[in-house]
Amino acid sequence: MTLRFVLVLAILLFSGCDVSDEEAKALRSAARNGQIPATLSSLEAAVTYKNATFAGGKIDEIRLGLSKYIVIFIHGSGVPVVEIAVYRRNIWHWELMSVRPPPTFGFLSAVASQGKIVTVVRGSTQTWPLYDPAGP
Repeated sequence: MTLRFVLVLAILLFSGCDVSDEEAKALRSAARNGQIPATLSSLEAAVTYKNATFAGGKIDEIRLGLSKYIVIFIHGSGVPVVEIAVYRRNIWHWELMSVRPPPTFGFLSAVASQGKIVTVVRGSTQTWPLYDPAGP
């Protein structure tokens, strides 16, 4: 019985890995219109969205405790980062947790620090808080 449950759960989890044509169209449309999706079905969906934004972007994967997060840095034309979206993985999809403007001008990365997600400018040691799972 438990083996059957594990197999069914694995099939359900891995069946949502590919981005359907319909979902890809919706993600590209949202990116062109400057909208940030409330959920993403997979990491591949996040990449599809990022690649469809006006000037591209970058995705950092973060682990805090047992939770997985992705941070999408949305680039602008001539501007390193115009917006930052933080998503947390739940059992079925990535859920939007936070959307913020960049804390400073520069090429940013996201890292875990003391149970929070912080941003760091490339070549710097200064950090800015981005997301705290414990609350505001």
